[in-house]
Amino acid sequence: MCSELHAPGHWTGQPLLGISVFAVLGEPLDDLLRRRFTTSRTIYLPTVGRLAEYGFELLPTAQRPHFTVRLRRADDQELGQLLEAFGAPQRNPAYPGSAS
Repeated sequence: MCSELHAPGHWTGQPLLGISVFAVLGEPLDDLLRRRFTTSRTIYLPTVGRLAEYGFELLPTAQRPHFTVRLRRADDQELGQLLEAFGAPQRNPAYPGSAS
């Protein structure tokens, strides 16, 4: 799963604050990175299971493979938990100039 910041929006007509993520579904990670993330130096690769372990809800939004990790409060505590769930940032091999 790759992620980027998602602005406040709406889901089922209700206000939504969350983090935009792209799931690796039906295509190799490298293909998704080359198609969507060539401008990102680093990426996060949490699993759906890890996000669920930390109590985060994954919502289908926009078009597959796009989802939103719902934030309830977006306070320091919740954002800290989100960073723990996301794990360490990783070098993006699709970023121009990255060594493969």
